[in-house]
Amino acid sequence: MVLVDDGSASQTYIGMAFNLTNVNDTSFGNGTNEVAAAVENESASTQAYFYGNFSGSGENGWFSRSGPDDGEVSFISNRQNSGDSGGQYANQGDTSNSGIVSGWHQARSLQWDTAPYTPPSGATDIRIYRVFGAYTGGITISN
Repeated sequence: MVLVDDGSASQTYIGMAFNLTNVNDTSFGNGTNEVAAAVENESASTQAYFYGNFSGSGENGWFSRSGPDDGEVSFISNRQNSGDSGGQYANQGDTSNSGIVSGWHQARSLQWDTAPYTPPSGATDIRIYRVFGAYTGGITISN
């Protein structure tokens, strides 16, 4: 589960596979146990992009955006997989060409570190690359 809570960083999630069968927390998002990606307490500086992600069979409505819709949030080309079939979730948020370009720009501008990065004392720089999480509680990025 990804929870963007009052985030001011640009975040792009592409091609993630969600298995929500063990997600039972109904205290956030749309109040169901099927929330894989939630954007809450959004501000004008929130930039969150979800492209080409998928979930398992029967996991419907797993994106939640509780508002206010002040930031730039895109939920595009995500789908439910069910064997050889499935269906695309409705696109939500900023589906304009400029919105899509913004999300891909953030992802394409990442440069892999050639040496371990040591942030200065007190810094809040976070970098997450190629994460595989199985049987986890998820990830929360807050302010």
